[in-house]
Amino acid sequence: MQLTDSRAIRGNTIKRNAVEVGHAGVMPSARVLYLTDLKPTGKFGSMEEQIFSLTRAFRDRNGLFLPVFGDDLSEAMVEKYQAEGLPVAGLNLHSFSTEKLSKLLSLIRDNRITAVHWNFYSPINPFVWWLSILKPSLTHYLTDHTSRELPLSAPPSGIGKLVKKLLFHRYKRVWCISDFVVHCLEHTGTWSNLKRCTYFINTDRFKPDPVVRAKMREQLGALNKFVVLFVANVIKAKGGDVAIRAMSQVSGPVQLWFVGDGPELEAVKTLAKDLNLGDRVQFLGRQSHVEPFMQAADCFICPSMWGEATGLVNLEAQSSGVPVIASEIGGIPEFVQHEKTGFLFAPGDDVALAKYIRTLAGNPELHSRFCAEARKTATERYSTQSRLDEYVRAYD
Repeated sequence: MQLTDSRAIRGNTIKRNAVEVGHAGVMPSARVLYLTDLKPTGKFGSMEEQIFSLTRAFRDRNGLFLPVFGDDLSEAMVEKYQAEGLPVAGLNLHSFSTEKLSKLLSLIRDNRITAVHWNFYSPINPFVWWLSILKPSLTHYLTDHTSRELPLSAPPSGIGKLVKKLLFHRYKRVWCISDFVVHCLEHTGTWSNLKRCTYFINTDRFKPDPVVRAKMREQLGALNKFVVLFVANVIKAKGGDVAIRAMSQVSGPVQLWFVGDGPELEAVKTLAKDLNLGDRVQFLGRQSHVEPFMQAADCFICPSMWGEATGLVNLEAQSSGVPVIASEIGGIPEFVQHEKTGFLFAPGDDVALAKYIRTLAGNPELHSRFCAEARKTATERYSTQSRLDEYVRAYD
């Protein structure tokens, strides 16, 4: 039987959350406060969905997983969690104050928290050290999602290295979302408690859908075209200019859908105009739901220029049955299989990117094989069903 207190958490107001009792009176073993500096805007992306799935999974297994987002909660976020009777909160811990520490301590006390997981927060975090003093029995976890400029900078040395080793030892485990991240942290010589723990995604949400595909392609005037999709926050490191230069080298009925916004967008638009690409590139702006565009595309491109920690969008595309052409950098090669689920090319090499687009556009049999393999790989390795139990067990 579950005993719940239904009073809601709104914004930075703390509720006294559900006190959950396991079946047959057995108290749950894991009670996790999941602190993430994700901002709960109207977007419900794969990261937000992973957190939601974990919250529900802990509830179903008689534990507690309480996500605390880094700002006031949106109406849509509150309604989604309330609809399933799940706890959620908003508390910005990006900067320190005694008021925030007091609210954090209340959350821990009221929910009998045994473990705190930090996500998108710096490992050198004043809240961690205060909790270490005030609540020394708490277990701390950290997830590293950081993409990095390459080559890596020189590792710390001397007293600085020693201090970091002592501080970072406070985390029982550091979850790294790729082998690339593991390598980057090992490179510093200050971490010894690393675990590779990759993303999982909703492969029922990101899946091939012929009806959506036909509707989107008709709406965007691409019924008889080979559609190349780019989705990113448009910063220099994402290689939007590489995508545009590649398109200038591709002829025939090929169209690029450019989804995203950011500081480099105007420069990318100017480049497309200078290269006379016209309506061969459609700039579609920021989209809160990218799955319809993936379901309608023929291939996805990820021309990143920096060391992506994973490139979550590549998993979403492959789950949608779309082959990926991506830079061979960072963690991307761990998730895009060259000549199986897509192609890899050297970062910045627009000539190679154009060649691979032409290869897929001109070989329907190869394209079909890549589509099937991309979907199969995503569902077998990165689906919620295949990974959720591993995540839950990692806290035991």
